[in-house]
Amino acid sequence: MRDDVAWDAWRAPSAARARVSWLVEQHGKDGVQAFFGALGSALELTDFQVVSLMSGAGKVAAEIEFDAMVRANGNSVHVEELHMWSFDDEGRVAAYRDYFDTAEDIEALEGHAAAVP
Repeated sequence: MRDDVAWDAWRAPSAARARVSWLVEQHGKDGVQAFFGALGSALELTDFQVVSLMSGAGKVAAEIEFDAMVRANGNSVHVEELHMWSFDDEGRVAAYRDYFDTAEDIEALEGHAAAVP
């Protein structure tokens, strides 16, 4: 991993605007550590599956599904994501982004409705 890795760097992230603690732009290894710390504080993962992998031109995409419980309110959420990893010429992670339904996560976090029946 590069020392200056860009983690969830978006131009106008809706999840960050909604104050989803782990979905804020991070940079560097300390930023990656902050991401995982915030994620672990907010969610208890109960299942995590890599469904498929795709690669090409310095990028790897991983289709992910996971189930989690929101620690603050007990809501359950099932998330289907695409994780996009970008690598530099030396094979180090240069950037990471995840693509998913942010509205579903925001609802589960705010306690409006459990995302999984």
